[in-house]
Amino acid sequence: MGSARERGRPFPRGSKRGSRRRSPPCSGRKGYDVIGPVEIAILVSIGAVLIRLGLGPTAWDRLLAYNSAANRIVGVLAIAAVTSQESVFLDIAIVYLSLSFLGVVVLARFLERGGSFR
Repeated sequence: MGSARERGRPFPRGSKRGSRRRSPPCSGRKGYDVIGPVEIAILVSIGAVLIRLGLGPTAWDRLLAYNSAANRIVGVLAIAAVTSQESVFLDIAIVYLSLSFLGVVVLARFLERGGSFR
């Protein structure tokens, strides 16, 4: 049969260095069990905010709804980054949040100077 190294294993079975393996982060650890329901709750709240965005009585309400929806979308992207272990979602979230912030500032200045959405 040969030694463990000859069979392609760096350490023999049962040795301390080769026997410890880390489980993937989403495989039954306690903290990740609530991520699914939290994501669903955030998506439902985004839907409610989008209704406010369409029906808001004033332009300021619409602007706040837009800002709130953008922040919640960034939260969903952050959760996706944690669960999938892909850092590209965090990059997308940072760019999206920066553009959203600039949009809110521009729209707030527009409304402050007497503009309206209708």
